[in-house]
Amino acid sequence: MGEIKPYTPVMPIVAVFSRYDEAFNWVKEKLKEKWGEISLTSKRFLFSSFTDY
Repeated sequence: MGEIKPYTPVMPIVAVFSRYDEAFNWVKEKLKEKWGEISLTSKRFLFSSFTDY
């Protein structure tokens, strides 16, 4: 049987894509409920900010 060893805590990374602001707010609340306060966030990018499409 395997041996249980101490581990180093990690920071989950989450990417959220949606055109709806309500979806971002909903996900943010769900993530807080699951893992606590959010440490880092980026600004929201508009889909029109990208020229690939």
